[in-house]
Amino acid sequence: MRDALGPIWTTMPVTAVKVRQRIAAVLNYSNSEGWHPAEAPLL
Repeated sequence: MRDALGPIWTTMPVTAVKVRQRIAAVLNYSNSEGWHPAEAPLL
């Protein structure tokens, strides 16, 4: 997640937060379905 958000974190912080939340939602869903071994890390 850090590599994906790094370029936009300082220039578009609001967008970066929204993208981080969406990535976390996808990772948490994939964990609940058994597709990913862990939930999204808390940043």
